[in-house]
Amino acid sequence: TGTLNMSSGLIEFVPVVPSTTNYGGLAIGRGGGVQGTFDQTGGTVRMRGINAFDLGTQGGNGSYTLSNNAVFDSSEGGLTLYVGSRPASGGQRSTGTLTIKDSAQFIATAGSSTSGQIYVGDAGATGTIHQTGAGSVVSLGMSNPIVFGSNLSNNPQGGGTGTYRLEAGTLNVVSNGSGQMIFGGAAGGTGALQIAGGTANIARTLTVASAAGSTGVIDQS
Repeated sequence: TGTLNMSSGLIEFVPVVPSTTNYGGLAIGRGGGVQGTFDQTGGTVRMRGINAFDLGTQGGNGSYTLSNNAVFDSSEGGLTLYVGSRPASGGQRSTGTLTIKDSAQFIATAGSSTSGQIYVGDAGATGTIHQTGAGSVVSLGMSNPIVFGSNLSNNPQGGGTGTYRLEAGTLNVVSNGSGQMIFGGAAGGTGALQIAGGTANIARTLTVASAAGSTGVIDQS
């Protein structure tokens, strides 16, 4: 079990070092049976250029909560984000939860980069993005499709379960990058967009169930 609490300041992941394959990475809850928690109540986490962010992967449980005026900024593009992905070697399933509260901001957009992707609930895992803050803003828009309920590695467990639950605040799915946001992206996978409040501005194609055997749901209450 590991916990990181951040209330102010800056954590910055720098771009790829020229002439190398080095890049920054953040893993919260990666590995069979582990529990990782990142509680950010202020300050900024900035990922510049190509970076990797694993939240609940390889059989682990990961939780990342932004509250108050906390900011996650990956607006330059190049981010690969998994929220719940891939089981452990022993078959333990992963769970990843990203929560945005209060007036926090979460930005993962393509910028000038030609790379970057977001997978929520991948390869038999469960992934959830939960936006509850009245003043919160989430901006998404990567070079590749944003997929809920995927199976990128063709894992035998099949597609995962990915959910975006919007209860308050503003979700902006911007038009730069790929033209798709997919709910239900692989056989056995389930993707759900649940809107119980707030505002969703989606400036791209919204696809509900894109593969045979997948399930896509939009629930606005």
